[in-house]
Amino acid sequence: MRYYGHVIMLCVAFFVVSCGTHNPMQPQNDSPDQLLFTEDKLPLENGQFLYKQVIELNNPSPHCLFAYRPETYSSQLPVGYFADEGGYLYFRSSGDNSNLPLSEPGAHRTIWTSQSRLSAEFSSTDGKINNLVTQITVQIKDDRGKISFISSPFKSNRIVGSRIVSPNLNGEECGIGLEFVLQEIIGDIFVEGLYAHHFMYRLNILNYKKQAVQRGTWYSSIDSPDIRKVLLNSTTTPALITNEPNQFTQFECYVVSRSGIEEASHRSVFFRALAGYKPVALFYPQTIAGLGQHHYSLTDEDQMSVYELIPSASYHKNRKLFNVNNQLEAIYSADFKLHLRWGYSGQYGIVYSTNTTYTNNPWDRELNSVLNSSGMNYHSKITAFDLRFEGSPFPLNSSFIEPQLVTHADGSSWLRVRNLNDSARHYVFSNLSSGIHQFQVCAVDLQGAISDPATLNINLVLPKPANQRSGILLVDDSANNNNYSPEATVNNFYNAVIPTNWGTPVRFETDAGNGNLNEVSPTIMQNYKAIFWHNDNPIANGVLSMHADALELYLSEGGNLVLSSSNKLADSFSCFAPYQDFLSNRFGIASTAQFAALSQSVATNAFFINGIGQNGLSNIALNLNTAFNNLVALRQGLSAITYFNPDAGLNYLHKFGCKPVDAAVYPPTQAQYELYSDKYVAYKYSHAGSQVVVFGFPLSYMVQADVAAGLQSVFGDILGEGGRP
Repeated sequence: MRYYGHVIMLCVAFFVVSCGTHNPMQPQNDSPDQLLFTEDKLPLENGQFLYKQVIELNNPSPHCLFAYRPETYSSQLPVGYFADEGGYLYFRSSGDNSNLPLSEPGAHRTIWTSQSRLSAEFSSTDGKINNLVTQITVQIKDDRGKISFISSPFKSNRIVGSRIVSPNLNGEECGIGLEFVLQEIIGDIFVEGLYAHHFMYRLNILNYKKQAVQRGTWYSSIDSPDIRKVLLNSTTTPALITNEPNQFTQFECYVVSRSGIEEASHRSVFFRALAGYKPVALFYPQTIAGLGQHHYSLTDEDQMSVYELIPSASYHKNRKLFNVNNQLEAIYSADFKLHLRWGYSGQYGIVYSTNTTYTNNPWDRELNSVLNSSGMNYHSKITAFDLRFEGSPFPLNSSFIEPQLVTHADGSSWLRVRNLNDSARHYVFSNLSSGIHQFQVCAVDLQGAISDPATLNINLVLPKPANQRSGILLVDDSANNNNYSPEATVNNFYNAVIPTNWGTPVRFETDAGNGNLNEVSPTIMQNYKAIFWHNDNPIANGVLSMHADALELYLSEGGNLVLSSSNKLADSFSCFAPYQDFLSNRFGIASTAQFAALSQSVATNAFFINGIGQNGLSNIALNLNTAFNNLVALRQGLSAITYFNPDAGLNYLHKFGCKPVDAAVYPPTQAQYELYSDKYVAYKYSHAGSQVVVFGFPLSYMVQADVAAGLQSVFGDILGEGGRP
């Protein structure tokens, strides 16, 4: 057949089949269609195309007559074709042999025809078509003169389609509250009005063979707030109900375009709907921040960074509070502002290819899955949060959308906030008093299920002035190692050498066991006149660099610190280097070029044998006779130290005591002796009321009597009670 550009043809063809009765030899559809639709895209020689639509009756009677009323996108019939006032097409009367055109009135034309198949072709312009059949109505007159009607939109698989974006449920168990996100797909026939006007959907019941045993009623998404989202639970219409054993529910849908075209094929997912699931609410500790005079600066308070280790002197932009016995603490001030953020298990995670890991870390990708307490995704959605503060409903916030008071089954009152945007998951408290404050949140899902409350207690501790502090806090940052830092031996050593003039020192272990760490909070630090912090293990970094912020807060309020470490001190100071104001103001180190580790290996450069006291201080000798470390005894020296260059200009307390070049065991070269003998291994630094003493060697490796005398002098000096003036 030849096609001519821009010629629109409308033809009808006789299609002879039996009518009115079904053929018992053919399988029957659950819901047979009375009209059948087909379409095709036919290329033309000029690069354009013809779009062909075919509409035919399913099983028509040979004794019936038909009248067709097409509706088109442009509301115009194809050129050359005519219809009566009701829009029904004219056909040539049976037996008429005249050449009168159908545009002229007369007995030669009628709306009735025995032909049960209608075909329409539309040519494109610039790759698009401007008209097509969108709706068809057919009158059917039987041989007794009875007339019935069939009407249907044109159904297409080529012009428009759809997909179910979420959730991916096939065969999975889920709760009885689901959200289906739907999306139209535009095909390769281009015409205006293809975007979705609405989606039609229904719920069907399938047996264990995935066969439909009950088909639901069709509903339109046009009445939904978002036509591309369908929310279903036990109270919606249709209702999502719990499946019986060996039964599934099927969600079936199709799209209706703005031009009225319906998707011919249907999309579906099936699942097992079960009761009993509920979400897990939580607070995100990574984003809980306190901002105030004694805790954080109010400058740039919104610039809380993900991985910022410590604040600069100007901005104090840290984000975290301090964990003390599973309770968050901060130092109180009248201008304190508390930033809280909450959510639910499954909201955040990491996706690797086809694998998903839920992390509950708000810095990761937002996934918005909903997990129960067992970590199972039951494919629901969080619709709201219930909030309480100090046992009463949360205070109102102007950013909350449609908040309302609700009562839980236990009689408690809560403020319910709709989960429509990020504002429903964040609040800033101000004008808080000192003391412990309790915050609670529950997550509410599409089922209406309410999670158990997540409870957060935050203790705002009154600041303690330096003149009200007492005693010494002994922070043990040495990871236990039988060769390098045996716990019992090291503990006994420091119990013996820390002076007790200011009371019995209080021990704090940074190693909580099982790979966990204890935080040394400034709320703890501020109770003590001084802190003695030691890490004697030369193969473990300790957590000093993780506590820079806490030390900044403590030292900025007149605190005192005595620090003993090893070669790992150089690593910690290097971690501080990006925050040069902190390293300089609190430790007196202006550049990383001012310090270095003698060796990163405990076996190489074992040349350190004592700290040579300066300005009248006694020497502190390496314990070579009863060393607990075999390498120290074998090498007759220690390599695991951090030394400081003379040009740093610090108040040096001890110089590097280097093994002589004629030592019997593992001597240095003359060049090495001269290099290291010029270095220092301990110093004192004072700044704005705080005093810091740094030992770049682990004191537990030294002679106990020397260390006891040295620390008595040091603490007496910085605490102003005896010792070196």
